[in-house]
Amino acid sequence: MNSLDDKAKRGLEDFEAQGGSVDDIIATLNQRAEQLLTSDSPKKKRPLKGKWVIVILLLLIALAGIYFLWDNQQTEAIDSDRVFASYFEPFPNVLTDTYRGHEVTPNETISEGVSTAMQQYDNQEFTEAVSTLSRESDLSDEARFYLGMSALASGQTRDAVGIFSYLIDIDQFSMKDASQWYLALAHIQGDDIDSAKAVLQNIIDTEGHYKLNDARDILKTLNK
Repeated sequence: MNSLDDKAKRGLEDFEAQGGSVDDIIATLNQRAEQLLTSDSPKKKRPLKGKWVIVILLLLIALAGIYFLWDNQQTEAIDSDRVFASYFEPFPNVLTDTYRGHEVTPNETISEGVSTAMQQYDNQEFTEAVSTLSRESDLSDEARFYLGMSALASGQTRDAVGIFSYLIDIDQFSMKDASQWYLALAHIQGDDIDSAKAVLQNIIDTEGHYKLNDARDILKTLNK
């Protein structure tokens, strides 16, 4: 664990890298100290030692505040934008094919609306695919997965989280592992880092999960 001195040093470096001036802060605090030292009448003047204790405490509070402010801002930027962009890619269209040896909805049972939506999905027209699939009255779980994928790809994070959260609770669902992975990414897209970490840990704890290594890498990044 880093010491307080190390954290203060890193906070100062980050603050100055962003254009801040520690000298300005110290000058302001010195000016305030002078006011404290000279404001009281001779009869009511406080001991000098006590005055400087106040000044030192103000300095420590200011430096600690600088560190946590800049550190938190930088962490948030890395957690959401960079991580999501680095790991997100649309899941392949396997709705009419096979998924890990399990037969998914055969061609002849797919409605015209779902077929149209999957063409839109393949063309990366994700907003249109969401609209088309949402009009279907009886979606299969596999088609609902692509509704979640389209919502995530078009920035409709809340809807994506709701859909993938539903799908991962279905026993024997052929796309459960993929739903779990994209749920983690949806949480990251929505800046819900704590929820993302929980899902990523579940992936790591799942033996043979196809995104095991990626989940470890992201969790390591989020925990920095």
